[in-house]
Amino acid sequence: MLISKLKSKITKNLLINIISFFLKLLFKQELTYDIKKFIKDLGFLTFATFTSSLFTFIINLIMVRKLGPIEYGYFSIIQVISNILIIPMLFGINTAMVRRLAIDKENKNTIIKTSFSIILINTIFILIIAYLFSNKLTQLFNVKEDIFFLSIYFAIATVIFSLAQDILRGLNIIDKLSIATILMSIVILLFISYFLFIKRNYTLYTPFYSNLYSLLFFSILAMILSKLDIKGKFSIFYAREFLKYGIFFVCGALSGMLINNINRLFINKFLGIREVGIYSAYFNASNVVIGRLLSVFITIYFPFIAKKGIDNLFKKLTLRTNILIFIIIFLLSFSSMVIVIYFYGKKYEFNLLLIFLFSILEGLIFISSILGFGIISIGIKGIKMNAIVVLIVGIISVILNINLIKFISLYGAIIAQCISVGGLIYLYSLILKRMLS
Repeated sequence: MLISKLKSKITKNLLINIISFFLKLLFKQELTYDIKKFIKDLGFLTFATFTSSLFTFIINLIMVRKLGPIEYGYFSIIQVISNILIIPMLFGINTAMVRRLAIDKENKNTIIKTSFSIILINTIFILIIAYLFSNKLTQLFNVKEDIFFLSIYFAIATVIFSLAQDILRGLNIIDKLSIATILMSIVILLFISYFLFIKRNYTLYTPFYSNLYSLLFFSILAMILSKLDIKGKFSIFYAREFLKYGIFFVCGALSGMLINNINRLFINKFLGIREVGIYSAYFNASNVVIGRLLSVFITIYFPFIAKKGIDNLFKKLTLRTNILIFIIIFLLSFSSMVIVIYFYGKKYEFNLLLIFLFSILEGLIFISSILGFGIISIGIKGIKMNAIVVLIVGIISVILNINLIKFISLYGAIIAQCISVGGLIYLYSLILKRMLS
């Protein structure tokens, strides 16, 4: 027992020393108490996330191999449409809630009750609109009616999941968030295994129902772990703040959708559902490590920076630092993608150029997320700036996607996204430089 504790202490100190070294190298900064707390929380969630990533890797590997590009492409389209519907449903209220909880925990029940009430009203309104105009929307998205309604169900489950996850984030209950994340991965693996190996269902319904049930499982578990008292009062003050915050956040999120997700709809329109499946398989392979790493970082980083401010950090985030971060993310993404794509099997062509382009994209996305969330953390002013910048880049992204996909197929979709995210980084850097000068 004594030896085990000693090993744990040595490991912890080693981790602190390694991070301290990189802080000095990148930012010329010593460890403070707040940064040590940040690292501790980051460590908790990193362990949970990479444990769940192991399950996610196994899940994606099995699912992609068994379903093939066509069925996997259909599920990917469901996710894209769902992500579009989620934006007006959540209306950025969950992000506003996290920011407010980080600086005002004393009124947590009121903040959460107000957030929940607004999101519930938004969701009901969007569902009514989606039902009334389902024919028009299916034509717009170029999908069948059953795919569209599956997207709606998936969106509802994701909204509930996002709210539950952000409650734990805002309350900074990172250890419980870590537990819920691991258990969710186990649940989805069990459902995938049941549908594939017992039911022998090799259609889009296997990933759809497996993900749907796991999202609901996480939501229920998160509510239990947070010991949430839903008897809080609805606050007009918080509601006004959240809605004001949400208006600009939605503009930015919808514009961000044009950059990050809309290309799959264009791929479906110009190239077909099989190419959507191939693109999605490669995209998910690029996210096996980096996507999880980014998710962990943002989960801790956003409440931390909302509370502490951006001045000290971003004055030290130099061009040299950004290049070093990009190189690390690129190498991690490239090496992990080579392994994952190899195990996907013969249904998916092993394409080194696609791997190279996706690895560049992951590096750019990581840097843009650090800068973007830094700007958003400022408050309403930051949200406004982000919305304007992302809208401009989003429109450019649509134009690039339409033209490049037609001429160079899948490569065009990734190149368009790389150019768009690169432009986003440039504009974010200009804004931060102006704000900090």
